Amino acid sequence: MSETTSTQTAGSCGPACEGESLIIEVIGKSSAEGHSFRIFDQRNNEQQEWLENQVSLDEPGNSLLHVWPWKAQPARNIWLDIDAEEGAPVRVPLFDAVSATERQMEKQWNRILPLVPLTLIHDPEPEPGHPNEHLVPVRPGFIYVFRKGRLWRELEVRYSDSRTMEFLDIRLTDYRNSDESCLTENRRPAIGKPQQAIWMPVSEMNRSHLCEFQMAFSEVQWSSRRVAYLETSDSARAERCQGLKGPEPAPEVASQLSDRQTPGHLISLLQLPEMSFREPYLEQHLPKPWSSVYDLRGQYAKNLYGQARKEAQAFAADKESGEDAWEAARYRDAPLRRAPAARAAAFMDETSGAEENSLWQTLESTEDILSAPREKGYGGIILKDRLFRLRHCLIEALEAQRFLTSLLEAIGQKPHSDSAQVVYRLMGPERLGGQANPLHRYLEEIDTSRFSPLHAHLLTAQRQLAREELAGAQKQLVDLVRQTDNQVAMADLFSLSGADYLEGFALTRDLFHVLALDPNSCDHLARSAPTSEAQVRDANDLVLKIVGDGSDQPLHAMLFPPEQSDEVGSAATESGNRAECGDGRCRPADLEQLPDQLPQPDEVQTLTAAVPDLQAREPTLRPPATDGQGARPRSVGKCPDGRPQCRPTGLDYPRAARPGVRPGHGVNRNRPGIHPQSQWPPALLRRIPEC
Repeated sequence: MSETTSTQTAGSCGPACEGESLIIEVIGKSSAEGHSFRIFDQRNNEQQEWLENQVSLDEPGNSLLHVWPWKAQPARNIWLDIDAEEGAPVRVPLFDAVSATERQMEKQWNRILPLVPLTLIHDPEPEPGHPNEHLVPVRPGFIYVFRKGRLWRELEVRYSDSRTMEFLDIRLTDYRNSDESCLTENRRPAIGKPQQAIWMPVSEMNRSHLCEFQMAFSEVQWSSRRVAYLETSDSARAERCQGLKGPEPAPEVASQLSDRQTPGHLISLLQLPEMSFREPYLEQHLPKPWSSVYDLRGQYAKNLYGQARKEAQAFAADKESGEDAWEAARYRDAPLRRAPAARAAAFMDETSGAEENSLWQTLESTEDILSAPREKGYGGIILKDRLFRLRHCLIEALEAQRFLTSLLEAIGQKPHSDSAQVVYRLMGPERLGGQANPLHRYLEEIDTSRFSPLHAHLLTAQRQLAREELAGAQKQLVDLVRQTDNQVAMADLFSLSGADYLEGFALTRDLFHVLALDPNSCDHLARSAPTSEAQVRDANDLVLKIVGDGSDQPLHAMLFPPEQSDEVGSAATESGNRAECGDGRCRPADLEQLPDQLPQPDEVQTLTAAVPDLQAREPTLRPPATDGQGARPRSVGKCPDGRPQCRPTGLDYPRAARPGVRPGHGVNRNRPGIHPQSQWPPALLRRIPEC
């Protein structure tokens, strides 16, 4: 039954002749499409279809009222049906034991607020007067809604071909043998019809319902063991999810800035910037990803790359141009600050003579993704995305190292490079071997300014920028990894099944690589250290703290099996007990089985697992073509073979699966001169298992 089959016309009766009624208010205009209400007795045994058919609709202002005659009716339970693409609707419990309610002038006693999930991107160096958190839509992935500790709804986030953000329900009852049982499958396809927002009951019989709910965003679909663990552990669920915080946003009043920067808060969509949908792979390479999201014309990345090309050209032109570019690069608000990926791409393209770069292209222009939800009066909910922040900072560090490596290689390929390096390394230091350097005095006869022929040949200015970016990114990454909440979020990956289980190890490998680096020794030509020895020790010590025997760091238990030798403990760990292994703990038995398990394309959701199969089916993976006018189509979350959203982690398959890009993170796997394990401390190498 749809609400449009009502036996009464909206507004035909009204409050004066309403009598005893049950009223449910859905906030927002034209909000009923795709949803309908079901009425049951208090034991949920008998559906009251005769009562459902008597609904009337009324639309006073910015909400839609569903009204049923309720004279002499007992308290009943209300369920919500969400239309499905196939099979029965997705049915979820909504209100318990509701009874007749009087019509209110403003807020009705039973209210539903459609919510659009948003997230925050952190700015580590905000400009004066600007916030350090910026609201953006969530990436493609999954939304989890717990109610009273039980998974209530699971929805997939997709970006449609029509450039809208959609939410599709998973019918959880298909994967439970009873109301209290665990989910039976790890992969659960979404079958609900696309919706523009997620309906949330915020008030029941004039009592706020917000405290009953917790929500979370995940870039991957949680395994059944992950869901079971979070349903079982109140503390783990509180750590991983955000509890909903009121008050409800007023339909025509913008939320305060403090509310717009607080995870879990319900906010108004009014006065938020216009936003395009997300380009997660590209955003990981940008210093200010939110600027790309707010740029509906798709020019931000292209312009940033253009600025990097101009800087590279200025550094190579002459002394005066180089000094001007150097001075501009040192400003605190310089556009290329924390943009080593753009600098690396620009330098290598300048060196090779390439006219453009396949990644740094103009994106297809788009409309405001929040336009329709904002016009309808929907609200927003702020959810954390810890893994994106980890990946973003990690890519910044890896791209800084790639930039430095490309500079050193370019120096080595120049004519007379050996002579220039010998002169600089022998004559540059004031002391050699603890003694005064007798050759240093001859350096006074050579122009040693920053853009002199010698330093221009040795790319001294660019190398200093790369070293500083690497040191800064490493420091930020140390701060992030040290926060145990970020380590706990990695359990989303470590609790995956099959070949997807490797994604957590792949991410950890790159994190450890950056943390184990010494930015002061990455450049053999450097005469000054970009960071202190204390920072380097701090980063290295954090790795050892995680991998050390008896470590209490959450990531330790995900990397190494427990050291207990009793049979019961070992069996519990290796058996993959859902409630026990949902915290991401290491599962040696699952690792041992991976070489014998060939993943099927429709069974994997991470690039670490999918790339071998993709390469087998399509050996030459190319970047996506432009639209003929230099603008690249924005990602809509499709796989190369056309199947929609088989990679829900938010990484754009065509971009991430380019030749020379490491599966899963968009990091150049074949970048010369980088051997991640070569710089790890011996104590760490002895602890890392061969997976």
